[in-house]
Amino acid sequence: MKRDSSSSISEQSANSEIPCPNVLKLWNSLYESFPKLFHIPSTNLDMTFTIMSFFVLLQVKFFIKNVLLPSYFEDHEFEGPEEISYYRDVESISVYLTSIVHSSTLCVVLFFLLFRSNQKFHPSANMSSHPEWWQTSTHAILQFCIGYMLYDGLYNSFYRKKYVENNFTVDDICFLGHHLATSYYMSSVRMNGAGHMSAMIIMFFGEVTNPAQNTRSSLKVLLTLGPTVQGYFSFETIQNVLFPLVDFVYALMYSLVRVILNPYLNILITYDFLFTKGGRGRMSLPLSLSLLFMLWGVTIGTVPWMIEAVQIVLGYFSNFGLISRNSISTNEL
Repeated sequence: MKRDSSSSISEQSANSEIPCPNVLKLWNSLYESFPKLFHIPSTNLDMTFTIMSFFVLLQVKFFIKNVLLPSYFEDHEFEGPEEISYYRDVESISVYLTSIVHSSTLCVVLFFLLFRSNQKFHPSANMSSHPEWWQTSTHAILQFCIGYMLYDGLYNSFYRKKYVENNFTVDDICFLGHHLATSYYMSSVRMNGAGHMSAMIIMFFGEVTNPAQNTRSSLKVLLTLGPTVQGYFSFETIQNVLFPLVDFVYALMYSLVRVILNPYLNILITYDFLFTKGGRGRMSLPLSLSLLFMLWGVTIGTVPWMIEAVQIVLGYFSNFGLISRNSISTNEL
């Protein structure tokens, strides 16, 4: 149905009366506490929060690595090859836990923006159609995400793997490419002034599985240290209780989100960008095609992990007696 300008004005007026949730008030206060020192070239869009997020996440990682994890193993002395393995594994766990800090922050803010702010989901909506406080929160969360992508891509995947560990592989190149593509997506919708909701909904459901996934990865590293290394949790507790629980939760969430929900959202975004009059008006064709290429590319690139997650879920269902073992091939377990 065609909308006239009066309906658009009335919608903006109604939006201006929507109160800002307390969580987002706190988030906005944090964002606005930083001076606007850096801008995207040829625009008035600030990127100071991106740079600050990069350094804050770097400090979080160093704190986890040098303070939190050593305290976990304070009763165990590492010597010889075990010490070398310890430093490598602590580095990995610190990366996983920092990722959890990022994704947890991201999902809390996005949850209030998308589901608790009375804003209708419209992939190609104009930024100006939302309340001022909502726009501020959105700019902040997009910058925060870009800051993480720079930290994780440039530091963890490039600098650390290439110059510290001297182990920069093709997988790391793909990983770095994913982060650069994500940063391009976030920056592009900010500069375009529309399309931000498509980025936000994909971010939310892309990151909501991250805490379980990276907790699982951290527990796997702890298990590789062996039963002689005891922290707050015993090896047996991790192996027999914590890991199976987290493993199942992660696989179930990943299967539901990545296999079912994400393709549906991709189709919804593709239709809005390319096949609606409003979408075509707000999103130029070259921009839409470039964003959709990355959107579908990331989805297709996660297919191996989708298959793995489904197989893990089927394996647990088999162990629970919910399905027959004969229905699952041996190599899938």
